[in-house]
Amino acid sequence: MPTGHCTKFAGALSAIAVIHASVIQGSALGPASYIVTACDLHPVHDRNRICKFADDTYLIVPGVNTDTCEDEIQHLQTWAADNNLKLNQDKTEEIVIMASRKRAPCHHRRVRTSSAYIQTASSRRHS
Repeated sequence: MPTGHCTKFAGALSAIAVIHASVIQGSALGPASYIVTACDLHPVHDRNRICKFADDTYLIVPGVNTDTCEDEIQHLQTWAADNNLKLNQDKTEEIVIMASRKRAPCHHRRVRTSSAYIQTASSRRHS
């Protein structure tokens, strides 16, 4: 169900804006509400992991499972839509982490959401 929001600043009141999201950005309830909402969010494939912190979600896919990335992203998008949420493309990024002993070039497929490719971080980290 949509809700409304208006802002009061310096004595002036803005027009009411309709909000179709389940959590208002920047609200104190956001992280707590997301944690409760996301309790049923789990990866599709056994070796993959989903970690949640405040209102952020991290999908961790080991190298042996890179072929499952698109399935997992599709699952996240479907879960988000079912929960009146949306995967934020602007904040979605792929980070490749490799062991320092294996400095060979990393060759992997770019991961695609339903609407665009996920941006790969501009620098790579070696552990």
